[in-house]
Amino acid sequence: MKHKKPSILICSVDKIDEGAIQTITKAFIEGLQSHYNFIPFYINRRYGKTTKSNFNLINIYYFFKHLTLWIYKLIIYKPDIAHYPITSYWNLEKSLLFLKIAGVFGAKKVGHLHGGSFDKFWSKILGKRKKFALKCLNSLDCLIVLSKYWESFMKEDININICVVYNPIDKYFEEETISNDIENKKNLLFVGSVGRRKGIYDIVECANRLKRKIDFKINIVGSEEEPNSMIKVNNLIDRYNLQKYIKVLGPLYGQKKVNIFKECAIFLFPSYNENFPLVIIEAAVAGLAIITTPVGALPEFFEHNKSVIFVEPGNVEQIAEAIIELINDDEKRILLGKAAREVFIKKLVKKRILESLDNIYQSVLRNI
Repeated sequence: MKHKKPSILICSVDKIDEGAIQTITKAFIEGLQSHYNFIPFYINRRYGKTTKSNFNLINIYYFFKHLTLWIYKLIIYKPDIAHYPITSYWNLEKSLLFLKIAGVFGAKKVGHLHGGSFDKFWSKILGKRKKFALKCLNSLDCLIVLSKYWESFMKEDININICVVYNPIDKYFEEETISNDIENKKNLLFVGSVGRRKGIYDIVECANRLKRKIDFKINIVGSEEEPNSMIKVNNLIDRYNLQKYIKVLGPLYGQKKVNIFKECAIFLFPSYNENFPLVIIEAAVAGLAIITTPVGALPEFFEHNKSVIFVEPGNVEQIAEAIIELINDDEKRILLGKAAREVFIKKLVKKRILESLDNIYQSVLRNI
């Protein structure tokens, strides 16, 4: 007699735009669908995507729309576990409330902490808001975090079970890029939200300094993080006459994303705040030499000048020097790319990540 698979209502961000959380959720579902009956919950947005962290009329509309659908799925499917991403700003209360409601309907509550600036955001919220958040967090059955750094950070305030699960990448992307060869390539690639927090304006300023020193090309892939940030980037490119050096491609998915990684050799990601950026893992899989900042969990996995080049956030001069070094030094560029891929193979392969999540689900279910 077959046993019924446990059901998990799992939230992603958007069914259409394949952002980081969508990619991670997809990998979880694909990897563990033989063990669990996953019920995807997509919080699709047609409007206000660049203001989704703000408290405004558009977000109030989407809040009630998503809440209605969330309750509907809880009633219809009666999931054993509700798995929901926890992020910053007003989405904190939204995610915690959705998990709280799932508990009312009998589901075990698994929160999944995302958001590169969550530590700074968390340290600034006070009073009743902090009290409400702490009460909700401490009522969870498990909080998943992306690294030891975040485990240590959250343990200062909450007393529940905190588990580390690293970010898995898309299966197809891994299969297509794991054997990528960067030996005869020198193009640079940025993938992420186009805005100040990811260091995109620093990249443009850096390109302006380098345009008379070396020959290079930077591909920028991603959608805008703040309203009009794409316009600002293009205006800077025009002002500095960088059309020859920088190409803004917008968001790319599937094979187009794979292709752009294969065309480049250096991954440039001078972000100011991160949790554990999925794009760095993708760059490591593809064997790209990585220039990034030592933010979030990255120093737990990568070592400066051995598997990555770390630069200070906002330090345009350091970014420029790192670019010059990797373009001129073929041996170092190739060795850094190979070392980054080795980090992925040893620590971040999907099989281990899925085993960790499976163990968490099983532990939570045993406590029903």
